[in-house]
Amino acid sequence: APGVLWVSEFGGYDVLSYHLQLPREWLALGSMQPLEHNAYSYMPNLVECVFMHLAVWRGGAVEAAYASQLFSAACAVITAFILCRITTRLTNKPDNPANLVPGVVYLLTPWTMVTGSMAYTEQAMMLFGAAAALCIVHIGQSDDNTPTMRLALTCGLLLGMACLCKLTAATMIALPLLAVLASPQLHANRGKHLAIALVGTVIVCLPWLMRNALWTGNPVFPLLASDFGTAHWSAEQATRWATAHAPPPPGEWFARLRDHWLTDLQFGVVIWPAAGAALLLCRKDDDYQPISKAIAVLVVIQLAGWLFTTHQQARFLIPMLGPACVAIGLAVHRLPRTGLLIGGGLFSVWMVFICLGFYMHPVQRGAVHLIGGHRIAQQQIEPYRSLNDEEIVPAGSRIYAEGFATPLYVNPPIDYHTVWDTSQLGMAIKDRGSIRGGIDWLREAGYTHLLVDFAMITRWTSEENYGYDPNFTRDHLQAINQLGLQARLLSESGGIVLYRLTHAGD
Repeated sequence: APGVLWVSEFGGYDVLSYHLQLPREWLALGSMQPLEHNAYSYMPNLVECVFMHLAVWRGGAVEAAYASQLFSAACAVITAFILCRITTRLTNKPDNPANLVPGVVYLLTPWTMVTGSMAYTEQAMMLFGAAAALCIVHIGQSDDNTPTMRLALTCGLLLGMACLCKLTAATMIALPLLAVLASPQLHANRGKHLAIALVGTVIVCLPWLMRNALWTGNPVFPLLASDFGTAHWSAEQATRWATAHAPPPPGEWFARLRDHWLTDLQFGVVIWPAAGAALLLCRKDDDYQPISKAIAVLVVIQLAGWLFTTHQQARFLIPMLGPACVAIGLAVHRLPRTGLLIGGGLFSVWMVFICLGFYMHPVQRGAVHLIGGHRIAQQQIEPYRSLNDEEIVPAGSRIYAEGFATPLYVNPPIDYHTVWDTSQLGMAIKDRGSIRGGIDWLREAGYTHLLVDFAMITRWTSEENYGYDPNFTRDHLQAINQLGLQARLLSESGGIVLYRLTHAGD
């Protein structure tokens, strides 16, 4: 269930805070709307729209969580199939079982397993990117009867879809593949192909750009807020977002490449050396040499995109798995069958061992008992168990949350905000000049409970972390404790406290 698996994803924090939470709120509102308390509502959210449709069919976002995860799994499987298809086209050996290698490698990679078993956006992005790459392969192998202009337009449309799944696809998938499409070796009409593909990409992205422009005045909000407008944010919020999502100083890049790419266990470690050796092997083959050059260019642009345009998370490197798997698949065609069986067997055992290692991590040891229904997760995981208990939070209550931004399983009405957005309590404290004044504002606004996640606020406000609304500080946390409000500790390890806001005697 979302919230119990994968340490690297903090138990699916993003799923609980926006991948499924946004569809839940949009359904309650009756339409897609800007949510000033959740900055992620301004992202393209193509996959979240898929989850919203699934939620309509299943009767709610929580009820659709497994369907959404199965959608990601299906995207991963189809991506693997497309990678096999690309290899088959490049080798022109349709009956060779080695064509299955890229798909097998892709599905055995722990990052594929992690993102393909959660309601995430990566696998849909990879599906569209792989399909666009297949279009380019068809263009490169075209004859006089091949409708290459149609293929170029299809490629552009698919690249636009990949960008709407996840914006990092712009530099990790779209830009590298467009560079390959413009290669002189690919086709004589490369200029026309590139122009048509660009038009297709822009056409697909226009609805998001127009929607955001109407909502905020900035077509790419919350990106480039200092250049195109901060919308409802303050300059401090825009700066905090930009700083957190900017590349780290160049002096840290080598360590990032080492830790998040070359030695990251969730990439299996052996994949990158195998892909490098595969490219060297393909360069010695006259038939594969142009292909190896194209893959090398693709990878270099992807690495540059990761270094210069992202905040360098390991998960953002998943698009590099595509060309790496294809390169390995091409090289396997040149290996003797005995070597293939031995090497493939050892590789498979190693990758399965790593995946099982992640699954059996002590933090996840109870996850297997929670697979079987969201009600179990909802009733056993804090703070959801207590928040959904009417003896603790009576019917008709209304909760205001500070620091808690994963409300997917919470049944009572709850108002929250992400780390990037404005703290309404912080603003009330500032306007009224005291903590007690802020608490009075909550009461006047109709809130019956205050939920505070001390651990998350402490983490966010720690040095070199995201920061938090400066109107709500760590000092306010201590001051709240001194007001004498009735308090209940919901999660000792998480530091989550529920305060009752009703006056004494009520």
